[in-house]
Amino acid sequence: MRKLLAAEPEDRYQSAEQLRTDLERHLNDQPLRYARETSVTERLGKWRRRNPGLTVRLMAAGLIGLALGLGGILHQRAEATARVGAVEQARVTRAALDTVRIDLILYGDKTTHERGEKRAGELLAAYGLPGDPDWQKRPEVSRLTETERGALTADLGELLLLLAQARWQGFETRPESERRERAAQAWKLNRAAQACFGASAAPAALDRQAALIAPAVGEVFEAPNPAKVPGARTEFIEAAFALMSGRYATAVPLLDRAIADQPAHGAAQFCLAYCRQQLGQYTRALERYDVARVLLPKDPRPALQRGAIYGLCKKPALAEAEFTKAIDLDPGYAEAYRARGLTRYRLARTDEARPGRAAAARAQLEAADKDYTCALERGASPLHIHLLRAAARDGRDPLGAKADREAAGKLTATTEMDFLVRGTVRVSDDPTGALADFRSAEEFNPRSLVALQNQAHVLADRLKEKDPRGALKVATRVVEFYPEFALGRSGRAVLLARLKDRDGAHKEVEQALLLSDDAEVSYQAACVYSLTSATNPEDKAKALEFLRQAVRDGYSNLPGLARDPDLEPVRKSKEFEGISYAANRLVK
Repeated sequence: MRKLLAAEPEDRYQSAEQLRTDLERHLNDQPLRYARETSVTERLGKWRRRNPGLTVRLMAAGLIGLALGLGGILHQRAEATARVGAVEQARVTRAALDTVRIDLILYGDKTTHERGEKRAGELLAAYGLPGDPDWQKRPEVSRLTETERGALTADLGELLLLLAQARWQGFETRPESERRERAAQAWKLNRAAQACFGASAAPAALDRQAALIAPAVGEVFEAPNPAKVPGARTEFIEAAFALMSGRYATAVPLLDRAIADQPAHGAAQFCLAYCRQQLGQYTRALERYDVARVLLPKDPRPALQRGAIYGLCKKPALAEAEFTKAIDLDPGYAEAYRARGLTRYRLARTDEARPGRAAAARAQLEAADKDYTCALERGASPLHIHLLRAAARDGRDPLGAKADREAAGKLTATTEMDFLVRGTVRVSDDPTGALADFRSAEEFNPRSLVALQNQAHVLADRLKEKDPRGALKVATRVVEFYPEFALGRSGRAVLLARLKDRDGAHKEVEQALLLSDDAEVSYQAACVYSLTSATNPEDKAKALEFLRQAVRDGYSNLPGLARDPDLEPVRKSKEFEGISYAANRLVK
């Protein structure tokens, strides 16, 4: 209508045909050809009416595109979340590694060793090891970067290797049925570790381990020429194997090199401290445990071991403080309560010997009683704790002491520690029964250092009819199991000297002195040379020099100098009188 009525003739329809054409197109919902349609709404309405199904299809396509876009975004987010989960799982594995390493390596601590085996199994099972040969294709591994996968693979390879050694440890002493099962488990773990490391990066310890296990499972294995794989991991693994077999001096330089390469290796720092502790290098061990404590802030064992060293050095107040730190870190740690209770008992006995300290002694005994009760509540051996608590209650709570002894009498010794504690309690009044207990402890753990040392002590010094040759056989087993345990060698040297084997005694004690500068080792060296001076007077000077050194270095049992029969050959000398006088002044 606007075009028909336009003011200018040239703006109107120029013919009836043009008007007819636009009218037909309008009726057919088509755009006008000659007139301008200014209404967008009208044009869209015509288009919609011409294409009634296309609108729906376009709307559907738009919705599908929107959904695909959102799906892509959600997928990207899911992948990112899954990668974060994979990285976090690898981080948790690495974070747990130091504690598990120590658990597996400290074979003598049955509770922590079993805990380590369980935790190691859980960490490995999270990646399908050792059973899944395609574990690296799992999403929790494939989502890691190449560098991250390499680090994880090496961590899991080391864990498999240490767990295999834990399962294999003490193989010869286990029952036949258990030996077969443990050997099969160790072999499977070893082969999985080999797959993790690969032929070029495998530490030599892995092939040595395989060569030992293979015959037990009917496999043939020829270890290739070992190639030196540099790095902290290889040095640590070699050190761990040495430590687990009692070769502490061998482990020390290996651990030193591992720490030089990786100073933040918490397990290496702890193991170095432990080796120095076993070698009698207590000052250096204390310093190293301090480093381990910083790197393992939640692990109570550095504090526990520091307390044990202070106890050996006759510093019970410092030992008590360390055991308290261990308890603060882990309030459920039964061993820390037991150790602190024993230390408080010793402090009480010291206070009882001092005038005016009766009240302090009583308070310490009450505190020891509470610690033993806490240890019992947290899973410590009932037999063990009842015997210790009875001693703490004697004279203060006679009914409680009687009840504890009656409770202990009704219990059956079921663990290595049960027999060790009962034997220690019985050794003064019933050395024969104590010897039986120590032998039973050895049956539980044929490598039990405490059981073997106590057997040698009872056979050599406690029985009415002493058995030095029997003691020597036991001491020889100590040296075979722990060739770098200095006190084991020096103790064996004393027995050889008593049996008139001068050359053997001197050779053994020289080895002990090379391994340790502990005051106890120096004292036993003095005993060796004192005994051999009875037939070889030239040994007397060495005996007195080692005795002076022991006193200077803090030998703890100074009152025993006047009673030790091993020192009888040198006791009448003026030099001995001077050393004894100095020792008595130190005691006062």
